[in-house]
Amino acid sequence: MSEPLLQVRDLTKVFNVRRGNAFLKTQPLYAVNNVSFDIRAGEVLGVVGESGCGKSTLGRLILRLLEPTKGQLLFEGRDLRELTAEQMRRARSDMQMVFQDPNGSLNPAMQVGRSISETLRFHGIGTEAERYEKALKILSVVGLQASHYNRLPHEMSGGQNQRVGIARALIINPKLLIMDEAVSALDVSVQAQILKLLEEIREEFHISILFISHDLSVVNRVSDRVIVLYLGRVMEIAPVKALFSGARHPYTRGLLASRPSIDPTKRVKTEAALQGDLPSPLSLPKGCPFVTRCALATDICWQQMPEHRERAPDWIVACHHVD
Repeated sequence: MSEPLLQVRDLTKVFNVRRGNAFLKTQPLYAVNNVSFDIRAGEVLGVVGESGCGKSTLGRLILRLLEPTKGQLLFEGRDLRELTAEQMRRARSDMQMVFQDPNGSLNPAMQVGRSISETLRFHGIGTEAERYEKALKILSVVGLQASHYNRLPHEMSGGQNQRVGIARALIINPKLLIMDEAVSALDVSVQAQILKLLEEIREEFHISILFISHDLSVVNRVSDRVIVLYLGRVMEIAPVKALFSGARHPYTRGLLASRPSIDPTKRVKTEAALQGDLPSPLSLPKGCPFVTRCALATDICWQQMPEHRERAPDWIVACHHVD
């Protein structure tokens, strides 16, 4: 098997925060805690978890939009953390990000076509005429027309602006696309259009995608494998079909059971769904972070962090009672 496109090893991000009085000592908040995984060429890797579990922080750490506290980021064998700011800027031509809010990520005073071609100018690619032609071509790839080039973001729909965001990321032919809740702000019909577009882009560009979402049904549709995060830690990584048909971690099973359904034949027992709220990330238990909400918890869960154990090829689980 060839070397993964991206290898993430023990990636950690700690924020030092104060509680209440500004003169109190800071406390560490582990937004991402010893996260390790690989992304292969052409693979879509989903990332799921509740709000506040570290999904968006993880995406920004990979691009070094946030600086990791520790860990390795190996992109094609090259450690991104060892690059200077200028070297990292050039490296981002191979790694692009599509953000959640399409309107918030576009300059409201700039024509959307110029927003797309600006990516090429930023990386010193082509003449102005060449950048214009490339922008028109990529507009067509994402299902927009040449007439959209001169429009401003407020003259476009949310779905059209998200296509612009995707076009802006794709125009420099990146090898890795990070999509941070990129369809969550769109209505269901527009979501379906964007997801179909992603499937077409994946085939045409053979691009790897880190697909961050809280929507399990969307992740199920687009992903090859899935990472389940809880309070900054990896609970489970598995092939998407295996995860949705037979998740091994209690938290993953709780997420799946908590999905809303209008079909009474597909509803599960209430006790299988997640109970309670996330504990404060500033006051985590010593052992497994999920212990306060887990029906299987025993003394060892309170005292010892579970190791990641391989249950099958490409399937790892962090649980003392996985068997």
